[in-house]
Amino acid sequence: MDWETIASQNPWWEDEKEIERDEKVKESLKRKHRYIPPFLKGNYLILGPRQTGKTTYLKLCIRELIEKGVPAKNCLYFVCNLVMNLQDIIDITKLFKQAGGKYVFFDEIGFVPGWERAVKQILEIKDLSEGMNFYFTGSTTLELQKERFPGRPIKIREFLPLNFKEFCILFGSDEFKSNILDSVSLKNIPEIAPKMMRHFKEAEHLFNFYIHCGGFLRSAYELVEEGRIQDETFNIYWDWIAGDIARLDLSERTLGAVLKGVIKRYSTPFSLSSIAKEVEIPSHITVRDYLETLESLYVLRSYWKGYEKQPTFRKERKVYFIDPFIYHLSSFKTTGAKEETPGETGKIVEGIVGEAIKNDGYFEWKVPETLPAAKDYSIRILDKDAPKNGVSDDSDGVFAILPSSSLTA
Repeated sequence: MDWETIASQNPWWEDEKEIERDEKVKESLKRKHRYIPPFLKGNYLILGPRQTGKTTYLKLCIRELIEKGVPAKNCLYFVCNLVMNLQDIIDITKLFKQAGGKYVFFDEIGFVPGWERAVKQILEIKDLSEGMNFYFTGSTTLELQKERFPGRPIKIREFLPLNFKEFCILFGSDEFKSNILDSVSLKNIPEIAPKMMRHFKEAEHLFNFYIHCGGFLRSAYELVEEGRIQDETFNIYWDWIAGDIARLDLSERTLGAVLKGVIKRYSTPFSLSSIAKEVEIPSHITVRDYLETLESLYVLRSYWKGYEKQPTFRKERKVYFIDPFIYHLSSFKTTGAKEETPGETGKIVEGIVGEAIKNDGYFEWKVPETLPAAKDYSIRILDKDAPKNGVSDDSDGVFAILPSSSLTA
């Protein structure tokens, strides 16, 4: 890898004001409602679906470092679709450190075959890692099934579409934002609910947006600030999913069939065989493989019925998209429908709630005897499903909260 290719991606080395002219930075800063996540110092592997703003986040981190007085030449950004192999990653790191660099941002490292070995080597070799901060982004968890970097000085974080709370903080009024930031958490909802009631109409208004655009920044900005989601946006997000499927040597046609089956059975338990039969896929194993791949690409999640000892993976499951916009995208691409029917709205909301529970914690109230039907529904999580630290159990047994398992090494 020649130095000229590396330097071409870092124009701020010649003029630090170039970071302000970067297209991602300009697009972010021009918004009426700015979304600027906090800078995290250390070594991080940042994972999440495409089009959630990971690249923009890296560029904003570089901008913040330069604003704080870090020499622009100490910040390297490199998008890894130009890299041929893992040795290129190591060579770039060596060259940059020899030049006095401190902060390395490798974007979409998942493009590099064997990237996880390059990350391990960089972190293990003192001459490469000492005094450096590394940030790697990726759009799939496939390789993490084999390598979680135990004992290495790196944290793994998910960069997901905005949840509804984050959506309200971005687009809500100043008073609404302040109350959300100061008071809302799973444990104190019963206490602060009366205080939040005065924001009900605003929350309802924002939720109606969220049901349609979800938490992907592009679709959210277009709907909230411009009034509609552009057709181009649907195509961009579909190209992400179909493109990743193609890179894995899978079929876009089969992808469409599987997603059509998911849409038809949305929020309803189904077996793999029933989906295979309904959408004319020869084997239920094919359906399973596509669902697992789509989960690793942050497209959807599978949920199984409560279990006693072991998950019943072979039995019926429910499948929800990680974000409501992906529901609309999949529905449009497989059935031609952009708008949901009244009967579908509740199903979309169910998916939003499921994703919130998955990411933010486990929440259970005692159900009164006067609601016997509701007593049949609960979520069970065993010790191995969540870390033991941070478990909160109210002494009167009203509810318990178990934080969801986080992707931390």
